Amino acid sequence: MTTREAFLAAIHAAPDDDLPRIVFADWLDENGEPERAAFVRRHVADPTRPARARTTSTRSSNRSTGTPSSFCKPARCSPAGSRPG
Repeated sequence: MTTREAFLAAIHAAPDDDLPRIVFADWLDENGEPERAAFVRRHVADPTRPARARTTSTRSSNRSTGTPSSFCKPARCSPAGSRPG
């Protein structure tokens, strides 16, 4: 498992905890991905983000925010109400 995969697994395992996201953002900065790090930080700091948005965001909302699709896990990018695979 790569470091990136470990961070994503930790984020997925604790969807209501922002700490893994913040640490991941720091790691992204240190590893040459400041734009992605900034996105993660904006997402964590967004006061209008519903509590369940962390686990139920859709592919369409992903496009509207400009998040790179490579950043999304399949379960987070699936159309609302459907489950991958």
